[in-house]
Amino acid sequence: MWSIIGHERAVASLQSDIAAGRAAHAYLISGPAGIGKGALASDLARALNCEAATAERPCWHCRACERIAAGKHADVEIVTPRSLCDVTEHDHSRDSSPSLRICQIRRVERDVARTPFEGRTRVVIIDPADALTVEAANAFLKTLEEPPPSSTLILLASSPEAVLPTVRSRCRALTLGPVRAAALRQALIEAQGASETEADRLARLAEGRSGWALAALADEGLIDERLTLMRRMEALTAAPRDERLAYAEEMGERWPARRDDVLAELAAWQAWWRDVLLTRVGRADLVTHRELADAIAIAAEKYAPLVIVDTLEAVRNTVRQLEENANARLALEVLMLSLPPATRPAAATIGENK
Repeated sequence: MWSIIGHERAVASLQSDIAAGRAAHAYLISGPAGIGKGALASDLARALNCEAATAERPCWHCRACERIAAGKHADVEIVTPRSLCDVTEHDHSRDSSPSLRICQIRRVERDVARTPFEGRTRVVIIDPADALTVEAANAFLKTLEEPPPSSTLILLASSPEAVLPTVRSRCRALTLGPVRAAALRQALIEAQGASETEADRLARLAEGRSGWALAALADEGLIDERLTLMRRMEALTAAPRDERLAYAEEMGERWPARRDDVLAELAAWQAWWRDVLLTRVGRADLVTHRELADAIAIAAEKYAPLVIVDTLEAVRNTVRQLEENANARLALEVLMLSLPPATRPAAATIGENK
């Protein structure tokens, strides 16, 4: 039984690969933060090593499934920018680098060449593959193209474009999209024991991100953090130019080491402008973040619909540029300069006061 919520097409594809004995040597699983990439990779690692005699793998009860779930299986490893390498004087757990470097990939190549120690398949999960330096990615190409037998490499990325084309072309790609709110709500109630009220709220706020919903169920502070990020967008529209640019600089400095945090903030900003647009065009009933309904309504009165659409598109473009490794500070400065002034009056028709 696969634990991931939703993503039935991706799960069915992987199950078919395993049942037919043709699992890919390398997978690239992509999607926004909180969508479930890590959960799918873990389920795949379990399915490849599950000891159950039935076709329903992973079973979650055999020794292999339990050890993988506990992070103790000798043949399953998650490689991050803080992982070990073969250079004695390097301490990547302390150097705060956001990158996966060639010394770390050299260790991965050595490890996957070994025969599995306690399972059928040696699984290495690269998280995030966005963090591979060009040198590390190029060094990884031969292993991706001609991996040792009994090994599977799983790369996780925010989008396929965030990974070098030479790496991308050597992997079987699985792109995860939003999970339907009804399916997410049902899973939260039936599999996670959430109350109907909790499930309704989380399914609404998650915007299809099952991983985020599960994390928020365990830590309600994540909801407060998201609403705080949206309020920051509200504050920035009222801020003068120098304050906006100062914040762009601060975000740019955060980007190398905390990519997911920056992308999460930009996702919250997109959510803000989406709700503002819905309210502006008379569909406040579809607003996702009802907790901020009053502030959203005030913002909706300030801008013409086309101004809101342009601003929403500017945030989306910034996310796309960052994922394609554009200069972070420059991209964020352009975004800040694209935000409409708070004093601009709302227009009666689309296109006015643009």
